[in-house]
Amino acid sequence: MAILRGLGISPRFQPLRWTEERTTSGRTMVRQRFPYHSTRYASLKDQLLSCLPPSMLQYSLQATTIDQRDSSVHVTFSDGSNSEYDMVLGADGPRSMVRSQLFPQSELRFAGYSAWRGLIRTVDLSAPTREKFVTDFPLMGDCIYFVHCPDPRQHAVVYDIGDGVINWLIYQNVPHPNAASNRATAAASLSDVQRLRATAVSHWGIALGQIVAQTPDPFWTDVYDLAEPLTQFHRDHVALVGDSAHAITPHCLKGSNLAIQDAYTLACCAHTAASVPDMLQNYSKSRASHAGNMVLLSRHVGRLRNGLLTGMDGVPVDQASFERWLASSGLDSALLPRETMFAAVWRALDYPEEERGFWLAKPRIGPQSLNHCSIGTLDVDRLVHFYQYVLGLPRIGRPNFGFGGAWFKLSGGACLHITETEAVHEPGGAPRLPEAFI
Repeated sequence: MAILRGLGISPRFQPLRWTEERTTSGRTMVRQRFPYHSTRYASLKDQLLSCLPPSMLQYSLQATTIDQRDSSVHVTFSDGSNSEYDMVLGADGPRSMVRSQLFPQSELRFAGYSAWRGLIRTVDLSAPTREKFVTDFPLMGDCIYFVHCPDPRQHAVVYDIGDGVINWLIYQNVPHPNAASNRATAAASLSDVQRLRATAVSHWGIALGQIVAQTPDPFWTDVYDLAEPLTQFHRDHVALVGDSAHAITPHCLKGSNLAIQDAYTLACCAHTAASVPDMLQNYSKSRASHAGNMVLLSRHVGRLRNGLLTGMDGVPVDQASFERWLASSGLDSALLPRETMFAAVWRALDYPEEERGFWLAKPRIGPQSLNHCSIGTLDVDRLVHFYQYVLGLPRIGRPNFGFGGAWFKLSGGACLHITETEAVHEPGGAPRLPEAFI
């Protein structure tokens, strides 16, 4: 947000301040504040393009080869033309031609699941469905919900992208991609759509299930990421940015964010570098480790939510199991960069440290010391005799509370409080502490 505002760009964002991991029954496992904003890609793209002079943009041409020379890069295009450039940035997506020429061994990896996707306006929902949805997802419009389905193992994501438009995805484990080898999206067959709608309520509950069933034209998106994260994003006068550098699964909501961070880092490096290779080397050094960690973390989270991690016997069912499996990655879960150059960005946004990533380790409130322990009894004298004369605990002063009792000193500065309880004259009634004590 701060970077885009610095460019004078202000697309219509839907602020989402929370994320929630929940079960299909609606029980919250983990809810955390996290500053996220959604917008329609077309709106953001148009405003980004408006920042550039029209003469800088050329359409209907595809770069087919790049050839690095001593101090320039020779690029050949699909129409047979070619040009020389001081620098080339490959921002050509997950199936990047530029990456394949810089790092021929780099390959995409199919995640083992594909996503059903759909969009529907809340005004187009039936009245009962809309009412049930608002009741079951009370933070909708301010929260991204991740819903874990135990049988079959899968998970869904649902959130408002603005103007009351609900975006939902269901990540379904499949043995192979649905789309052609050079594509990520595919139209769904009629039988697949019928099966999705027929099982929607049984898998996802009434609210989300009815939304899925009422959505027109759901389609498939296959999920890929880089099999091995790159350890550098450049060679000499050529560098990678965005998905070409770090194709990532969507489970940490980082695809577009990482690309914007790349651009910001590149601009910071350009401001101080003495040469193009120096600039690209500093950019690569600043971004490769953080982006690579995000690729692996997002992969881990996707497999966690779909119950695919080695040793899992199902999807997480509570906060303890979710956090245990999350921690098993051993990866840094702070999703916003820690580099010094980003300090000004976070100051501009004024986000507290604990909101700079999902699932950040927070200090937990736990026992620091023992102050005292209490024992209730109907026979104070008997317990006093035991602790004072049998165990030898030193007796200490006690205020007059209006009911019987005694205090003893324990090691480490703690105390033992013996408190006289009241007899309850009811069948099966247990002794209780006096009202004055409570």
